[in-house]
Amino acid sequence: MLMDRYELQERLGAGGMAKVFRAFDHALSRPVAVKTLHDDLATNEEIKLRFLREARVFARLRHPHIIEIHDVVQGEKSAAMVMELIDGTDLAHLTRRQPLRIPELALCLLRPVLDALAHAHAEGVIHRDVKPANILLSRDGRVKLGDFGIAKVLEETHLTQTGEFLGTPAYIAPEQARGEPVTAAVDQYAAGVVLYELLAGRPPYVGPTPLAVLSQILIGKFPEIRTLNPVVDEALAAVVHRALAPEPADRFADLPALIAALDALAPPLSSSRERQIVAGLLADPAATVESVARAAADEQMTTARRALAAGDVAAARAAAQAALLRAPEHAEAKEVLDTLRHSVGELVALEPRTPTAETDVFVKTPPPRSRLPLGLGAAAAALLCAGLLMTVFRDPPAADPGPVTAVATPGALLAARQAGPSAPGSSAPAPESRASASASPATEPPAPSSVTSAPRAPADRPSPAPRTTAPPTVPARLDEVPAAPASATPPVSAEPPAPGHLRLVTQPWAEVEVDGVPRGRTPYLKELELSPGRHRIVLRNPGFPPREELVEIGPAQTLVRRINLAGGAPE
Repeated sequence: MLMDRYELQERLGAGGMAKVFRAFDHALSRPVAVKTLHDDLATNEEIKLRFLREARVFARLRHPHIIEIHDVVQGEKSAAMVMELIDGTDLAHLTRRQPLRIPELALCLLRPVLDALAHAHAEGVIHRDVKPANILLSRDGRVKLGDFGIAKVLEETHLTQTGEFLGTPAYIAPEQARGEPVTAAVDQYAAGVVLYELLAGRPPYVGPTPLAVLSQILIGKFPEIRTLNPVVDEALAAVVHRALAPEPADRFADLPALIAALDALAPPLSSSRERQIVAGLLADPAATVESVARAAADEQMTTARRALAAGDVAAARAAAQAALLRAPEHAEAKEVLDTLRHSVGELVALEPRTPTAETDVFVKTPPPRSRLPLGLGAAAAALLCAGLLMTVFRDPPAADPGPVTAVATPGALLAARQAGPSAPGSSAPAPESRASASASPATEPPAPSSVTSAPRAPADRPSPAPRTTAPPTVPARLDEVPAAPASATPPVSAEPPAPGHLRLVTQPWAEVEVDGVPRGRTPYLKELELSPGRHRIVLRNPGFPPREELVEIGPAQTLVRRINLAGGAPE
């Protein structure tokens, strides 16, 4: 019995400084947790006084994700904190049972901790010992951060029962290891370590001894997180690595800035959904991880469908790949990737080529019939045969619009595939982009040639005046290409110059814009096909200033550019 009020029951755990017991508060008839100093430390008056002083400071903190301290008591040979009892487990025990490598799940568990730390910092309190063992999860789905103040006492006294290094080395910031003054940045660093560990399955620095771990922390080199978990995208990896920067000035300005960066990548869940997930992790970890992964994959496929509808094949492919990494058996993700690979997989790699004086229209030859994906309806099959990929043309004279070849958008192809084969004997309906006043049935179009010239004016109309205007207008998106009557058949002209290819390798990821046209995001955008000549490349990442490069590429040339957005000349 402690202070004739708290009846100590079973021991729940112990650390280098204190023991934790389940107890019963007879005054208020409720279960509580009591943390008491080890007996040998409780006899040290300096340690006991500091412990009690810090306990009273942290007792003032009131936050839904901070363990509430009910009372601080002391005796002649004892000092203790009385806290709310969390019926559950801690994050360290949970991750040993079940890996939690899905980004959406890791953020669900870390966001409450970041909110708690931000509140403590606003009150002038630094935790100093953020680690999975101090993050508690209750069976009813609550996330609580505990053990405020303990690390500070230990760090100031440099004492433990055995005289060894105090604290947990893997979560100590480099400035802590160097003995420099501690700021709120150490909590941000430790939270970054926890996030890295949740995603990668291990802390950034590991070693056989605490000294080996501390040596690595001071060196500041750890595995890039995407090499340990490919589900983590470039944007999230950049946030994690910034929180783990060796120098405090290179991290986020404060925890609200880190929280805002994570929220920009994935909006936070509602509190009810968050508690449902946490409770599920304690009841059935494997099933809950699978459920969250499936829900995250479904969200990625929503993004993929929107990208397809907008004609952005690169974004659709990236989202479908992300869905498949989270849920390897996701049927829709497999279908979208299969459709893009066999039908429109090369669309995003094509750069609009500038027409020459002799050539007005360029058409990419569609794939052979043997490669058409099974299950395509008659409409999609006709569109594929008519001219599947990129069409670029000169602006025709106002008096004579002239026919061009129609292009099937990626969204139309996927919709046609999902619709299934058309009924026997039915004619293929014309797509929306080819709507015309004529009601004549669609006819089987001839196989397009690789290069065609501008259509000739019919004999019953006067030939248009010679073109004197300068540069052609290139459509920004595939579904913006104007369509023509299905009967148009452009004649063949001379072969254009062979295009060149540009391979971009960026660090970190970047949205790529070529000559003012968005082309996709690295590393998913492997190669760009460009017309011979000079092109303006712009790389954008929210964490860095935009990077602009001019590249000169020749016919059939393959150019590789390696660019670090943080600085340095391209290779």
